[in-house]
Amino acid sequence: MTVQQAAKRAGRALQLLWIGSQGPDHPIQPAIPETSYPKTLVMRALN
Repeated sequence: MTVQQAAKRAGRALQLLWIGSQGPDHPIQPAIPETSYPKTLVMRALN
């Protein structure tokens, strides 16, 4: 279940404020897109 689906089921709307990614000890490899991934979502409930 995604965050957006969970918010919808709870009757809430969310605003995405910030997306954090992996730390410098896990570098992003341009040839391998899977090495870039979101690690943290900072969101605000609007209602």
